[in-house]
Amino acid sequence: MSDFSINVALFSVKEENKKSDKSPDMRGNLEVSAEEVNALISYLQTAERVMNYNDTEVVKLEFAGWRRQSKKGETYLSGKLTSPYVPQEKPATDNSAFDF
Repeated sequence: MSDFSINVALFSVKEENKKSDKSPDMRGNLEVSAEEVNALISYLQTAERVMNYNDTEVVKLEFAGWRRQSKKGETYLSGKLTSPYVPQEKPATDNSAFDF
């Protein structure tokens, strides 16, 4: 798997700036550093494809988010987009020294 970490920031949209009831509650940016573009592309091209709830083939990415406060006092969601965590299998321990 390719290692990459993409920064995300979502800010609340003020009610007066919404154009309709369907306007988003939050907006922001997803930033991919130039150094990580190739790792992201490689991951997207080689990652396992799985079926989602809608029977659509997808590549999964993991998103973690934290509530933050800007210097202006605005609360926003800061996050990281990464490849999904896959726990490594622990090697089997050799218990032969304890055979009785």
